[in-house]
Amino acid sequence: MAAPDNAKLQANFKWQKDGSMINVYANNQAEFEQLLTAIQDTAALFFSVEQTLQGMSRLTVTATPQAPAPQAAAPVAEPAQGRNCPHGAMKFIKGVNAKGPWSGYKCALPDGTPGKCQTVFNRG
Repeated sequence: MAAPDNAKLQANFKWQKDGSMINVYANNQAEFEQLLTAIQDTAALFFSVEQTLQGMSRLTVTATPQAPAPQAAAPVAEPAQGRNCPHGAMKFIKGVNAKGPWSGYKCALPDGTPGKCQTVFNRG
């Protein structure tokens, strides 16, 4: 898929040679960070869906039932350490990017909900 003409930032993730690909396109850094955070929060779901689809493909090709692939454990969220927003306790998030480790706190509302607070990233 080609990036939209207005995309200023782009990231592509593919974790297996013939596996699924996730493309992220954003117009600015805040939107880019929000989209990457949403992907990180649903990474276990992406993995599960891919495993299910791969299992269905094997069933179709071989016609021999196979045991489902083991599910990846969802990342364990650390306590919000008293960080709250108007919607409740914020979820601790962390990861590593080209600049190194990062962490922050995410609003309790589901992604895409109008009025959801911005993610608060820890500095330094």
